Amino acid sequence: MDAFQVPVSALITICVGLTVLAVAVSDSELWRGGMDHKGASEQIYTTESERLVSRYIQEKEVSYDMLVDEIESYFGDSASESLLKTVDRAIEMAPPPKLARLYNLRGLILRDIGLEDEAVDSFRKSLMINPDNMEARMGLVIHYMKTNMFGLARSEIGKAINSGGQIDLMPHSTKGL
Repeated sequence: MDAFQVPVSALITICVGLTVLAVAVSDSELWRGGMDHKGASEQIYTTESERLVSRYIQEKEVSYDMLVDEIESYFGDSASESLLKTVDRAIEMAPPPKLARLYNLRGLILRDIGLEDEAVDSFRKSLMINPDNMEARMGLVIHYMKTNMFGLARSEIGKAINSGGQIDLMPHSTKGL
């Protein structure tokens, strides 16, 4: 039986290509380079939004309130919409370990702009990726409490307790409560 032979140059090309792809996907600094920008001033703001989102997903001590306060200083009244666009782009490019935190952030933004059903979907996606995500679980609890679904809220609190997680009753912004 004849052995299947692959040229060494083809193997090297494949390895180099996969390495470049892996670095591009895992390095959040590269997220900024590939974005389309319409103008110089928009590029500054978009880059700042991306920098803040990247900081949020990488540093647990950066709270949602801190993120919103800082981004409002750049975008004013359109901060939530700009932040949501950035988060949606990041979700498309982020490595799997970052997705749970990004979906949670998306849920918080959607809740703040009044899109409760979409926010709940984002919290649930976050929990599918990381069932121990207490911020996403508390996002659901807040939603259930606001909509008088106390049984579901109690169930989510029970899941949080059973997972051994720390429950912070005010984990992030509660605007609109």
